[in-house]
Amino acid sequence: MANLAPKKKALGRRTKERLEAFEDERLLRQLLTLPIHLLQEAKSAKQPRKRAMLAQSAIACELLIYAPLRVENLASLHIDRNLERDRERWLIRLPGSMVKNGEDQRFEIPAEAVGRLKAAMRLYTQSDGWLFPGRSGDAKRSGSLSGQIKHIVEQRLGVPFHAHLYRSIAVYLQVRANNAQGFERGRTLLGNRDANTIRRNYSYLADREHLRQAQEEITEQQLSAMRKRR
Repeated sequence: MANLAPKKKALGRRTKERLEAFEDERLLRQLLTLPIHLLQEAKSAKQPRKRAMLAQSAIACELLIYAPLRVENLASLHIDRNLERDRERWLIRLPGSMVKNGEDQRFEIPAEAVGRLKAAMRLYTQSDGWLFPGRSGDAKRSGSLSGQIKHIVEQRLGVPFHAHLYRSIAVYLQVRANNAQGFERGRTLLGNRDANTIRRNYSYLADREHLRQAQEEITEQQLSAMRKRR
């Protein structure tokens, strides 16, 4: 009897190619510090619309680094319903009804990032409690926010990008730093039930990191051998 279970979607070739660019440490640093630069620009912007756009972009990029949400969830964040805020931390809570796998999600944003988020929020009005308000008074459409993120990252970094790539970069950072444990941490960050899917899609990143470490070890052994011959 044929297997009628839905086929798991694999990481696409284009996504892999775009993700590969961030193996460049310089480019990765630029992406991780982009929210800081956007906030600085927003503070100095004289036009209210430009100031609001830069501030919202800073918030979106900051949140996606720590909480790699799907853009639909990011765009629909409501301050009263989805954010618990105090002086030192934010908690983002998504009920299962908002999440693809149907399970509640919770992300804690650290104090250092919270300070920047608060500063950015002071630069524009969160109409009706929406973190990313649209022109109609409702939440900004996910397609609009996704396009905004894509434009700002491509403009500043000069490489092809899409907002969903933040999710892949989140796994990449965990796998690179934690090897085997990185897959489980990446799975938790993405809110994915299936650990095998994460391993299948991102094991090539672990292989590359192992190869890089092996080559560094070989280089160190070679240099050590050369020093001993002198």
